Amino acid sequence: MSQVQSVFKVTVQLGHVADWSGSIHDDSSAQNYGYRAALVPGPSLHGYLTRPVVERWGEEWLEHGTMSSHCRRPAYDRQELTITATMDPGDARRMSVVATDAQGHVVAQGDATLPVDRPAVPDVAAFTSIAFQQPLPVVAAGSIPIQLRFMSKNEAFTEKDNQDYLELLADTWPVYRQKGLVHASYAMRLATHNGTRSFVSPTPGIYVTGWTQHLNIAHVGDRLRTAGWVTNSFERKGNQFYETEEMVFANDTTPIAHIRRSVIYAIRPKSAVVAA
Repeated sequence: MSQVQSVFKVTVQLGHVADWSGSIHDDSSAQNYGYRAALVPGPSLHGYLTRPVVERWGEEWLEHGTMSSHCRRPAYDRQELTITATMDPGDARRMSVVATDAQGHVVAQGDATLPVDRPAVPDVAAFTSIAFQQPLPVVAAGSIPIQLRFMSKNEAFTEKDNQDYLELLADTWPVYRQKGLVHASYAMRLATHNGTRSFVSPTPGIYVTGWTQHLNIAHVGDRLRTAGWVTNSFERKGNQFYETEEMVFANDTTPIAHIRRSVIYAIRPKSAVVAA
């Protein structure tokens, strides 16, 4: 029988980002595609799911654990979700985490592991960052180029960035603040942010799934950059998706996380996509 590790409630937040105008995190844009309001970003939901994982496995998990997430339904600003973490009865190094709404619907779910051994690091030489430049490439529905490379800044993660992100996720694990550790989900957030802004898509993008292999811990003051590209594209129920292969680095050379994402980049008109 599965063992429930923890259950807690969290009020998810949209957050305040100046450049969300025109994105799926903007009320008017989201309503154009059939949603009642702006969607809470998928990487934030990924972040809420990590809380019971890091509380159980701590810094060891931040150094070489994994986390996957799948957004099943929209989540809206100030919506209360229940997070339930369950240990795998046959594997003490595996945990499932589910976020449900007031009606019991699964909004997001994920799986975390704590491997015994450190993983092999991908060939970092292949992950060269490209600075943002104009004009951005324009992508049409159904024709996103495979190997399209994402752009990135190379900026320091400040103490204020850390405090703001922890407050956004209402994450109470004290070690983040005590040791100035960058949150487990920030690499996913940064990769998603940079990837989305690397080209002009036909519609706002929607994060659907993500996977992170942690490789090292990032700290306040580190300069963070991302690098990666599109690996695949496909259509499902009228929506156009792409998949990625990405890395996040600290201070140019230290690999922090290996990331894969699947994203809707062209939403069918008035879509009722069950994602966030």
